[in-house]
Amino acid sequence: MSGRSPAIQSASAASIAPSMQ
Repeated sequence: MSGRSPAIQSASAASIAPSMQ
């Protein structure tokens, strides 16, 4: 998922970021 789906990457990062905090 590199560059192909930036929208999905953003959503995934937003979901993972808060969980890691």
